[in-house]
Amino acid sequence: HWHGQSYSDRKNPYNIGKGGTFRRFRNWILKHSLNMSPNTERRGRIDPETMDRVTAPLGQTSTDQSTGIPFKIIVSQSSSTKGSRSNLTFTEHITALRETLGSAVEVLPVQLPELSLRDQIELVVDATVYISAAGGSTATAMFLPKGAHLILFYHPVQYLDYDFWNNFPHLNVHWIGLWKETKNNNGATVTKMKHSHPQHFAEFVMQLIMESEVQREPLEIAINSVQKED
Repeated sequence: HWHGQSYSDRKNPYNIGKGGTFRRFRNWILKHSLNMSPNTERRGRIDPETMDRVTAPLGQTSTDQSTGIPFKIIVSQSSSTKGSRSNLTFTEHITALRETLGSAVEVLPVQLPELSLRDQIELVVDATVYISAAGGSTATAMFLPKGAHLILFYHPVQYLDYDFWNNFPHLNVHWIGLWKETKNNNGATVTKMKHSHPQHFAEFVMQLIMESEVQREPLEIAINSVQKED
């Protein structure tokens, strides 16, 4: 397995062309070990009557928008017991997501190591968005449904699991740098967390959800429009 923590890991990709194998492994675990369907769809629907309002320009909050079923957003807190990831709870991001997207989403902050494997998988198997620092408990994201968005915050010199996730076939994977290396007063290299602009991040997530929904529902929306005109 290609981990990406050291430079030698990143010199050569090892998982190109293995996406089908990863997908079959995921489906086998769901079906044979957990007796769950491997074809669970993303939870969440937008009421076609409000689609125009929901896809309004970014910057307009969606707190008062009515939707069919809220989209599930999983936020993996303290995804590792090591280093800066152990204190990464995404508190500001969670607040911004709830304020920006309102009733359109259900934002669930979790510490996955506290849950059993079955509980972890049942939690993510119908999620639309999964947010985590790279590495650690991110492995659970392989059980996300087709078309889900995996948002990974990464360290600038540690591209943890980069080769694995970028070759996982059924997910939309997005990488955001959250740390940066700087020099202290003594000239030593130190790693500091960058300001990640939670409000901009929430608007980015909103755009991902709406674009995915528009792609998933064009025929249904068109049919409903025709029926209304009739």
